[in-house]
Amino acid sequence: MKEGLITSLSDARRTLEDVRVRLKAAYGALLELARPPRLFGIGGTCTTAAAIHRNTDSHGDDLEDTHLTLDQVRAQLEMLAPMTPEQRALVRGLYPSRVLIMPHGLCILIAAMELFGFDELTVSVRNNLDALIMENE
Repeated sequence: MKEGLITSLSDARRTLEDVRVRLKAAYGALLELARPPRLFGIGGTCTTAAAIHRNTDSHGDDLEDTHLTLDQVRAQLEMLAPMTPEQRALVRGLYPSRVLIMPHGLCILIAAMELFGFDELTVSVRNNLDALIMENE
């Protein structure tokens, strides 16, 4: 792995395993709590994964409620990991500013879905700030 970048499938596998260990150590105690019925994904990695999945350059409201399976997220990591940054920049839905970090984000997302036992997530373009604003209206 060159300078911490994921540039191959073996880099991705090593990073994913490292993330699995770190997430379990940091958040494993949460496994004792009741599991919610659905997993929602917010933020750049989730909305970018949804845009790639839907083959769109949009990162707006039309991505709301996009469903991504764990297998689909894994497939994106397998697709992006061996690509050069220039090749990733050509992937529809992947912003140029995310070409270096998207594989890392996918590793975190995969490890979190695995750790908490979710085979699917629902993408939301909303976030905690939206909830705060709605609560105060």
